[in-house]
Amino acid sequence: MSARENRRNGAVLVVVALSMIAAAVVGAAILAKATSARYERVQFGIANKAYYLAESGAAYVCARAAAEIYYPPFAGHPPITNVLANGDWFIVTAYRTNVMTVTTNAGVTNFASALHNIGTSIGVAHPGTALEARRQIHFDMLVSGKMIDDFPGDEGSLMTGDPAKPDYHDDMFAETGASKVEIKDTGPSQGIAVAPKLDKGPGEASLALHWWNSVSLSNAMAYVYWANDRLLSYDVQTKVGYFPNAPSTHWMMGISFRLHESAQTYGLSFFHSATNVSTDGAPWVDQLDANFHLLRGTNYYAVLWYRAATNTPLKLINSHRLPTDYLYLDKGQYELKYYNTLLLRIDEEYADATRSNRQNRIVAYLATTNLNPIWPSYYTSNAVWQENATNFPAPITWDQAPYAPATGDQTTNVDGRITSAGFPGIRNAEIGVHLFYDRNAANELFLRDFAIRFDSFGSPFGGTQIQW
Repeated sequence: MSARENRRNGAVLVVVALSMIAAAVVGAAILAKATSARYERVQFGIANKAYYLAESGAAYVCARAAAEIYYPPFAGHPPITNVLANGDWFIVTAYRTNVMTVTTNAGVTNFASALHNIGTSIGVAHPGTALEARRQIHFDMLVSGKMIDDFPGDEGSLMTGDPAKPDYHDDMFAETGASKVEIKDTGPSQGIAVAPKLDKGPGEASLALHWWNSVSLSNAMAYVYWANDRLLSYDVQTKVGYFPNAPSTHWMMGISFRLHESAQTYGLSFFHSATNVSTDGAPWVDQLDANFHLLRGTNYYAVLWYRAATNTPLKLINSHRLPTDYLYLDKGQYELKYYNTLLLRIDEEYADATRSNRQNRIVAYLATTNLNPIWPSYYTSNAVWQENATNFPAPITWDQAPYAPATGDQTTNVDGRITSAGFPGIRNAEIGVHLFYDRNAANELFLRDFAIRFDSFGSPFGGTQIQW
């Protein structure tokens, strides 16, 4: 073999060797890439597993707080570890605290103190192995389902002072259309009540809640509004007493809600209009709309209505004819029993996904004096609410189809003409009572046992995720 051939064969061998090396390098790279991708997918799955373990720790706090009224404690608790059957685990700490929210709207500053459960949860998947993954979340849960109904003393009440001999709470309420508001004793079995004096002419009056005169009440209302995503929901109740010294032909009394300073309002009332004859002493009777006129006659009703402004028609939303156990016979004529209870439940919600439109879900309850007797004093702590099935067996079933008949619910009216938009910067009274009469009224129309309850609604837990 010549030297030239030897050189040629050697070159070929070098090329082959280099090609084999290059192929091995490429193969190794491809294998490494495939192995890395597979490992990353496994690690990603394990990391997600660790994250959901951490969320489980937050869910544990949420569930326990719902079952235990004082959990978690304000001072917090030591770390709690929960080990799953497969060896994965989460560890969680939590404490309770009040968080103050300060808002300013139209020059008005509002302070709302909300109760929060705050904590940290760590989830660990495949602990002690090469595949171990950890995730940590910080969570903040607004305490949900707590009722704000025990205002100190007489805040939010129509009466104040000595429970045995109270005064009208004029610091808390502003009257319109009443020449005088007094406290009267309506007898041994009926007790003390508020008696607004109505003068012939307009024949109507209202007592509007000035909630901003009470720090605890205004804070409670602001708290509920902001905690519930700028929606305002509540319960209100009062008892109505009608003592006809000289029988009236037309009258209506009850609860005002979504009450604006422009007199725009909803009303839940006991209503009676004996004839279709107009009266000079009560312009409001002539302002009843056509649906109201259908109720005029000899019967008594619970009515739900709406008014756009002062001296505008009262528009009937719905009605419920009262059964005879709410009435008594007097000289062959039915009259309303003393101090039957009206109870209103209003839940505000967003009407669509844009969250720009609101609506109210309105439910009402009734109770006779026999089922819900007058309180031993005017303190709101004596109030009994609708969850007491003895006093309030069921909500009113309205006579007409509600505004949302597709639901098949004859107890709930849905209406969006007046909402809480702008509250609390706009100081609308929001809640009050009203009286309508067809002549001068003194010692005939009475109100007592007025109480308000606000619900605080919690938001889902959530927070910042920290990964390692």
